This record gives sequence, structure tokens and C-alpha cells, in this order.
Amino acid sequence: MIAEERGRPVGYALVTLGEGSCGWETGRRVADVETLSVLPDARGRGIGTRLMDAVEEQLAGLGVRELRLLVIAPTPMRSTSTGPEA
Repeated sequence: MIAEERGRPVGYALVTLGEGSCGWETGRRVADVETLSVLPDARGRGIGTRLMDAVEEQLAGLGVRELRLLVIAPTPMRSTSTGPEA
């Protein structure tokens, strides 16, 4: 799914459909948000929210009731260097 402003792509959501899990209580089909991205200069205007709303609406039309989203927070790089050797 692609979000556009004035005909310019500014974000997208990539969603895959799969079978439910036998180890977790899920429905027959489960959707996974693989990627959700909005251009830096378009952020803060609700584009990501509108993308997710559109994804949920489309999935509901397909009869998919479960959506998984994994979020990985960025981790600052940690230096292991002690500086130049003397």
C-alpha cells in the first residue's frame, strides 16, 4: 500500500498474509506488517496512521482479523575502542 501527497509517494506499508499459528491461539489467517515507512520530510502528519488504518480496512474486507507488528527500537552505537594506543 502506498501513501501519496500531491501525486508523490511519501510512504508505504508492506503486509504479508500467512496461516495462523498452531502454538498460539490465532485465526486461520494472520497478517504481518513487514515494513512501514514514511519519508523523513513527510513525518509528523499522520501518514503512518492513515496507512495502518487503510491496511486494517483492507484486511477486514478479506476476513483477516489479526495483524502482527514487530517494532525494533534503534539502539545507539556503543564504542568499544579505548582510543589510540600509546
